[in-house]
Amino acid sequence: MKKLSIFLVFLIIVITLCSCKKNETVDEDYTNNTTDNQVQTTYQKDDVTALATVSNWKYIYAIDAPVVTDTEVKWNLLLVNREYYLPDNYIDTVNLVNVCGTQERLDSRAAIYYEEMFNAAAIEGIYLTPCSGYRSYDLQKSNFENRISYNESLGYSKIEATVEASKVILPPGTSEHNAGLAMDIINCLDSFENTQAFKWLYENAQDFGFILRYPKDKQDITKIVYEPWHWRFVGVEAAQEMKKSGQCLEEYLGKVK
Repeated sequence: MKKLSIFLVFLIIVITLCSCKKNETVDEDYTNNTTDNQVQTTYQKDDVTALATVSNWKYIYAIDAPVVTDTEVKWNLLLVNREYYLPDNYIDTVNLVNVCGTQERLDSRAAIYYEEMFNAAAIEGIYLTPCSGYRSYDLQKSNFENRISYNESLGYSKIEATVEASKVILPPGTSEHNAGLAMDIINCLDSFENTQAFKWLYENAQDFGFILRYPKDKQDITKIVYEPWHWRFVGVEAAQEMKKSGQCLEEYLGKVK
């Protein structure tokens, strides 16, 4: 009787252990299935992103590849920066025209407003001479890579030189100049901030659809140093709203990274 009792206790223990082991195995399988699903989901998301990412990005050693910007938005609100790249054939869809009798060009739709702004300032004795408007991809590339070389000559590593260059000159395809939507006015000097021309622009440019694209207090968002000379066309309504709210373009579009 005593032996039977011992045997029954032993049997119960074995059954219990097997049951626990079975449950443990089921849980492990469930966990593995969940992980597989999560990995698959992540892979699919990454794959979708990869399709939109610039595949021939040559600066990947220092700067993450941007994604191709959405050209379905209103043309004047096109976002182009280090994260958003112009489609290769974008400029083929744009009519570029010379501005104010100079060799500098803008998208014809923005040029009309620039000339209106130029004429309004001229009445007050201020001449907003175009300095640098549309730039080709090749010119942007040359400017950017020259800056990299210059930084390397100062002792920066290739990676450091590229990152630092991108704070001053955007890589080709990621500059508003490549889209014909921005104009550097009069010169590209920090001292421009102290001129009457800058003061006039700061007070009036929004009424002609232009914004100070890289403000001093937004460098952590734009990833570009303060450029008092760089003015971007976004349209009168958007420019006035941004001026009132104090937002930069990334904030206005909800694209802060």
